Amino acid sequence: MTCKKCGTSLEPNDRFCYACGAPVEPQAPTPVIPSIPSPPPAPTPAVTPIPTPAATETNAATAAQPTATATVPPVPENPLQATLAQSAVTVKPSKKNMTLGFLSIGVGCLIIIGILCYLFSNNGYRSAVKEMWYGVERQDANGAAANMFPSEASSQLDLTEQTMETYLSTFQEHAARYGDNYHISIQFDDVEELDTEQLEQFNIWFQNLSLEKEVNKTYAVDYTRSISGKNGKESEHRFCYIYHYDGNWYVLDTALLGLQDPLA
Repeated sequence: MTCKKCGTSLEPNDRFCYACGAPVEPQAPTPVIPSIPSPPPAPTPAVTPIPTPAATETNAATAAQPTATATVPPVPENPLQATLAQSAVTVKPSKKNMTLGFLSIGVGCLIIIGILCYLFSNNGYRSAVKEMWYGVERQDANGAAANMFPSEASSQLDLTEQTMETYLSTFQEHAARYGDNYHISIQFDDVEELDTEQLEQFNIWFQNLSLEKEVNKTYAVDYTRSISGKNGKESEHRFCYIYHYDGNWYVLDTALLGLQDPLA
């Protein structure tokens, strides 16, 4: 609010102008006009449609008609699928088939065992020569002699042990030239099985040993014995017989034992 005479700003409650002293006319209050709320909108009446005669007849005819259901024709069965389904059915084996199956397995196992026994029996003769020279390598006269004759030939076995003790002392002096820890190795050059006539002659020679059984198989073997050590190596070609008696293989080295050759 300002003074109408001099224009000085005044407070609303001032009655005189403090600048010029002119009286101040009070201002009339601004009337407040109350707001009148708007009336709510009138509800819209629902309109019900009036059906026409044609529509009524159509709806009645539709309601009177029965509902049609679509019928799917059956799919023909695939013969291949039917065959596979039948083959997939678990068939319980009969007692006869189970028995035949077990017999087949048993026969197969016996055949495999027979083959393995045959292989080992034919190749086991090589180990007899190696075991004999292994006894020589470790200076075991009894072990070397045990690979030459069966225990039944006790007298010949005692003579063989004495012969091997003498041989081992000489062999040790000879092999020591190649070092204290020398090694003996065997390489087989030629193996030939004796025929029936030669085997009979071989058994005649063994009759002097008073054995209860006969030798049923014998090989004539050419092999190479090698001595090797840190100071060198030497090889020597040798000959022996390897015979099968009472389930075991033995070595007959006539040159080593100073005996006569059975086939000479």
